[in-house]
Amino acid sequence: MAIMGTAGFGIARCAGIPIDRLELSATLTGALATAVVASLPEPVTTLAAVRRGALQLAVGGIIGGNTFDMLFLTFSDQGYREGSVTTQVASRISSGSSWAS
Repeated sequence: MAIMGTAGFGIARCAGIPIDRLELSATLTGALATAVVASLPEPVTTLAAVRRGALQLAVGGIIGGNTFDMLFLTFSDQGYREGSVTTQVASRISSGSSWAS
């Protein structure tokens, strides 16, 4: 637990450097990094399944992961009372506004 905490602190400090230098939104950068890290197991398991010749497993993993993402987005849209989540994200990205506002 101490190693994970220390590693997390170190990663956060290292991530702050390019965010400051490139003047990026820390929230958007964190969200994108989380999305990338969270989705890494999918291509790894797909490639492993293809190498073993389990094409049905590979296709099932891709379809299942994307279906879950769409269900999550649908439920998020229903729970968000200020309109569509995707519309809010698109407008905040195009305007460069903070997620905290």
